[in-house]
This record gives sequence, C-alpha cells and structure tokens, in this order.
Amino acid sequence: MACNDVNINWEIKKVLTESDVLGVTCRLLVGKKCAEAFVVPIFGRDDVENGVNVKIRDYDTHSVHYLVFKKCSSRSYGFGRNWMKEFVSRRGLKGGDMIGLHWDQNNQQFNFSVIEAN
Repeated sequence: MACNDVNINWEIKKVLTESDVLGVTCRLLVGKKCAEAFVVPIFGRDDVENGVNVKIRDYDTHSVHYLVFKKCSSRSYGFGRNWMKEFVSRRGLKGGDMIGLHWDQNNQQFNFSVIEAN
C-alpha cells in the first residue's frame, strides 16, 4: 500500500538503496544536506550527535514505531535501531522503493510512507 495523499509535503524523499534494506548497516541513511535541513533543527545538533529517539507513524498502515536518529559520519545521518524489523521486514521494502518522511509538528512525530514501490 502506498500513500496517495497529495496534500502531504514529504520533506525527505529517498529511493532506497541495497544498503538501506539488506541489513549491512541496519539503518536508513539520510544525506547530510537533507538531514541538516529537515531533521537536525527539530531535535538539536547535540542530541542528534548522541542519538535521539524518534517517533514515526507509518502513514499507510497507521502503526507507530520508534527509531533512533543520529549522525553516522561526516556525510550522513541515519534512522536506526529497529529500522530493519519495523520497516524493511514488516513492509517488505526493497532497493528501488521510494519512501517519504514528513515532520508532523502537531503530533511531534515523523510520518512515513512508501511513495512508490519498485
């Protein structure tokens, strides 16, 4: 099932890579530019450096999950801890799928959706 709500502005859109879904890194990597524009300002640089718990609502299935967002390297950030179980395995995600994330200020959570399945 993919989200078809055209009213949501998915600030983060990503075509999943093999490394996002194969368990090597066990996290959803987000590029530095995107993370620093849309995620770091929400939680603060210091919290992100140490890892911050993030509530994520699967917009398609209406389920709520918790991941940890943290800086992984000088060029990337990632949503980890339970990414493989709660999203990849549960949703059957694979390389080439496009996902979206949107910060819901009212509920203090990210909304997640599979925008386009491969």
